[in-house]
Amino acid sequence: MKKKNTMPEKDWQQTHEKIRWRELRKRILVMGLTVAMVANTVDLSALSVSAKTDESETGKTTIVSFEELSKDITEQTLPIGALESDIKFPTSLTVTVEKTTHADGKEADDEEDASETGDTEKDDAQKDDSNGDTESSDDKKDTESSDEKDGDSGNVDASETGDTEKDDVQKDDSNGDTASSDDKKDTESSDEKDGDSGNADASDKSGASDNGNADTKDSDTSKDSGNSDKSNNPNGSSSYDTEDTQARADLPSAFGALIGQMADTLLPHKLIVYAAEKDDASDTAATSDGADNAKKTDTASTSDNADSVKTTGSADAAASSDTETTTEKIRLKNIKWELNVEESDAEEFDSSEASNGFCYAYTPVLPDEDGDGNQLVLGKDVELPTIYVLVGEYGIALLAGSDTVQITEMNADGTKKAPYTAQDLATWINDKKSAGLQKVSIKLLNNDASITSTLTIDTRLAKEIELDLDGHTLTLADGARLYFKRANITITSSGSKEGTITGNYQYGQNRLKGDGLITVDRVLKIEHVTIKNAGTGSTVAMWSGATCTIDKANISGSNGSQEGVITICDSNACTITNTKVTGNVKSRYGAIMFMDSCSDCIIGGGAVIENNNKDSRCIGVYSNSSIKITVKKGATLTANAGNRIIMDNEYKKLAVNIEGGTFNGRLRLPDNSQIAEGTFTPAQASGNAIWVNNPKKTLQDFLKVGYTLKYDDGTYADLTARWTDEGKKVTAVKSPLYFTTHPTISSGAETVMENYTAAEAPVLTVKAVSGSDSSGSISYQWYADKTINGTTTKVEQTGQDAKTATYRIPTGLLAGTYQYYCVATCGEYTETSKKAVFTVEEGVAEVTVGGNTTRYATLTKAFDAVKATVNTADADADLEITLKILKNISEPESEWKIDGGTKKVSFCMDLNGCTVTGKGLYITGEGVEAVFKDAGTGQNGTLIAPVSIQNKAKLTVENGNYKGVLRFLGGAAAKLKDGYYSNSIYIGKASVLAH
Repeated sequence: MKKKNTMPEKDWQQTHEKIRWRELRKRILVMGLTVAMVANTVDLSALSVSAKTDESETGKTTIVSFEELSKDITEQTLPIGALESDIKFPTSLTVTVEKTTHADGKEADDEEDASETGDTEKDDAQKDDSNGDTESSDDKKDTESSDEKDGDSGNVDASETGDTEKDDVQKDDSNGDTASSDDKKDTESSDEKDGDSGNADASDKSGASDNGNADTKDSDTSKDSGNSDKSNNPNGSSSYDTEDTQARADLPSAFGALIGQMADTLLPHKLIVYAAEKDDASDTAATSDGADNAKKTDTASTSDNADSVKTTGSADAAASSDTETTTEKIRLKNIKWELNVEESDAEEFDSSEASNGFCYAYTPVLPDEDGDGNQLVLGKDVELPTIYVLVGEYGIALLAGSDTVQITEMNADGTKKAPYTAQDLATWINDKKSAGLQKVSIKLLNNDASITSTLTIDTRLAKEIELDLDGHTLTLADGARLYFKRANITITSSGSKEGTITGNYQYGQNRLKGDGLITVDRVLKIEHVTIKNAGTGSTVAMWSGATCTIDKANISGSNGSQEGVITICDSNACTITNTKVTGNVKSRYGAIMFMDSCSDCIIGGGAVIENNNKDSRCIGVYSNSSIKITVKKGATLTANAGNRIIMDNEYKKLAVNIEGGTFNGRLRLPDNSQIAEGTFTPAQASGNAIWVNNPKKTLQDFLKVGYTLKYDDGTYADLTARWTDEGKKVTAVKSPLYFTTHPTISSGAETVMENYTAAEAPVLTVKAVSGSDSSGSISYQWYADKTINGTTTKVEQTGQDAKTATYRIPTGLLAGTYQYYCVATCGEYTETSKKAVFTVEEGVAEVTVGGNTTRYATLTKAFDAVKATVNTADADADLEITLKILKNISEPESEWKIDGGTKKVSFCMDLNGCTVTGKGLYITGEGVEAVFKDAGTGQNGTLIAPVSIQNKAKLTVENGNYKGVLRFLGGAAAKLKDGYYSNSIYIGKASVLAH
């Protein structure tokens, strides 16, 4: 494929000059050999026989040249977005051909006539041969120019028969050569150097003749040859032709054959020469007057694929031959054109923006046969005409000079300016930094090393900026970086080779944001480029809501102190596909490093993330920020050094969604993770491929519904465990049996007291589905892992509903923790559900009403029970309620209240040597009499909460420690018998205060 943007300017003159001199060397060699043969009197009569026919070419039509197409056809330009059908393709071509076909048979008795009229026929044959090659229109100009410079007609006096014989042979040879349009200059130059007209002097008896006018004969010209008289003979041939025929006939047969061989060698196109037997007729010279040039016979023949115009060249009828060769111009019709891939910038036509400046070459598809059914072949060294089509506005003039960048600007109104070049990237940006363009495309024409410090490119230059490396290298000096600020950036390489950006940038003041060699805060698109940073700074950094797409790229860092190859800080989204990210980063950092939030980071198909430094990761997270990471099918994450950790995070705001991919190393996932597919290989024989960080989670918690983990040996992983088996490769696959509904307990019901009722016992429900072809039924069995006083045992549940999909937890359980789960079975497959945790507590307080005691898990629940008892009691009821604290209680945000109103309520709170912390305790109502005491051993019970006695309620404090304010308001009465008070006592409108 040719180099881009180099549409060839065909220099036909130079091309044909090379061909002419190459052929000339061959002709000189053959001439030398033939002269040597004559000098040694070799009998060459046999050559006349081989010269008569060429069986290998019988029935063939050979194209010897194409008529030149106009420049507006051969060089075309199309705008961006044009169609291939917009190209102007000619449907016909005019070509010059040579035909070798079977001749008409001759009667035997014609031989006598041939001997009588042989001179004339030979003369005609020579005339035909001499004009057999048709010159182009440019040749005509060449002839006229040569005649004018010679200043002589170049005719020979008919009386000089001796000289005429040699001269005629030379003229025949010279007229047989077809001059191309480019030969014109060669002919003119040759004439000027000779300084002679090339005409034989009428008085010159030496027999020498000048060949200077050899190329001046043209079948299309009717100009008089000079001083010779014009008179038509009966055969229509000129006297000049008759003299030529006489001279030719006088030659020996061997010499005639030699001349035929020389003609075949010296002339560019095939000329068949017939050698006659030597007889008396050959000694007689026949002369006649006539025109010096043969008339061209125009015969038009039409067919589906060609129109032909014959010129001359019929064979000698007297010669013993069954073929004839003609040279014609024919028109080939219904020509189709095809893309020449080797000469084009692309394998198929494309006029999109990405192909701006591409050049496409088209050549014709020739028919297999000419109009007469003869095979059509292309002659040796004959080139097909070519149409060059340039897409866009990039011309080869843009490649001139030493400028390293090409610029295409687009204004805010959408108008696009013609491309121009600039010295280098840094100089142009500094000069144009406030241009205010809508879009600008910057294309490297050569390697560029102009950036020596931080170069900021922002929307003052353009809203959209494209940096096209075009296979070149942009080298940033040590400490330099590119900062694209608030602009939409595309870094690409339109050439077949990847472009490269290299630098050595160290972290600066924005280290915690991920300072990078390439830094962007808006939109960044990277494709088909390699970016390398040798410094401690990141290679690519995204800040402040940036959105990044990286495809078909190679991003790397080589410094062991680098804190991320790609760093993402408070960004919208990042998508990485078909890209290799290679890190040698600092310990506990990642090749992809999240310094802050990212709404969605997709590691897609073809992405390869590698970490090659000890104790660092493929993916690292700096803080507990809202981050979502998705790994797609076709991605690969590999940890190659140290403990080989792919990822190890426990942050609650981090979400990891694995939809596929290959993981080589240890994967330690946070709580909010899900695995659907993927292959996981441990870092070493003693390592685990997948590890659940949270001790309260299992592998089952991380698997998408309907998926399981399968080892290479065909067994399945224990999904109730926190990690996979050591040293085993595991793959996430569709499960043959799985639960769509797992057991759950509603919030608030997961903890009860030892004496909980049947109504407080939760009901668990599951549902399993077969994912295999098995048509068997699904059975269920419930289990519980019971932990009491630190000892855990597995208990198979019994009872009527223990083998159904719905199970009620029984009553009477001892204080402890119970994890309930169900095992489903279908044929050979079994599956275990997630676990539901149920806790039975001893209670922190107990309430006794009328001799009935109930324990409660919280003090708030205990006071709620007291309140409910008072509210439901009759107005004349006499209630005695005792609240005993069983454990230390800390409910700093809870407030407790007893409001008896006018009902008679005796309330006693026994601290029982425990400490109670709360927000406040309120006792109100004229019928309420409260007693606070500590009946526990040592009387160390303590209440840490303010106490308020209101609305004529009465309080008696027998003992205990009280560290909150005591308030007595609204006619409340108090009796403080004993106790310790570390805070103030506030007395409002109290009726009685006794101590």
